[in-house]
Amino acid sequence: MVNSDSPIFIVGCPRSGTTLLRNLLRSHPHLAFPEESHFIPAYYRGYGHPDDAYQARRLAAAILSLKWIRNWELDIGPEQFEDCRTYRQVVCRLFEAWARREGKQRWGDKTPHYVTEIPVLVNLFPEARILHIIRDGRDVALSWLQTRMEPRNLYTAAILWRERVTVGRLAGSRLPGETYMEVLYETLLSEPEATMRAVCRFVDEPFSEAVLTPASSEKTHRKSSL
Repeated sequence: MVNSDSPIFIVGCPRSGTTLLRNLLRSHPHLAFPEESHFIPAYYRGYGHPDDAYQARRLAAAILSLKWIRNWELDIGPEQFEDCRTYRQVVCRLFEAWARREGKQRWGDKTPHYVTEIPVLVNLFPEARILHIIRDGRDVALSWLQTRMEPRNLYTAAILWRERVTVGRLAGSRLPGETYMEVLYETLLSEPEATMRAVCRFVDEPFSEAVLTPASSEKTHRKSSL
């Protein structure tokens, strides 16, 4: 049985260590994280809650057709969402399918740009745990430019970093301590065990030595073709 009561969302400005934190938590024997979802806030605005079986199938079909979700290679079709009457149920069923395939009890999601969507995530999942990882903006900017995607220059990278960190922290300041936690990338590197013990306490999972070693990318490729 997969627990969807309190999913874990890892957010942050791109190049801030979201992938590292996800891969560490993915090593936990209870936690499953697929590749980035990208759709949760946008499709909630676009579709809302399904009123009947037709709308549930239509919403599920739209989500399952996304290239990011296709890469999860889940053996699940729109008809398996027919009884869903809330958007949350649709999202949970999708992630539960991933968790079951991983043999895990609980699911999470790492999509960095959700840092600007924290209120939407908490509205949909009131018991969620939000992990906001923050890295020194200078290092983020330099790393970001090396990706050859946006942004195109250091100034733009610095502005985007400041905007996203500010928005995320503001949203987090309005949430109770059991819902929102900030993780400093530099501290994660310098004090990995202390940091991951704190993270495990925050997400209400027992600490496991496994979370000190990131899940291998080869395992991810085999399971999600990414």
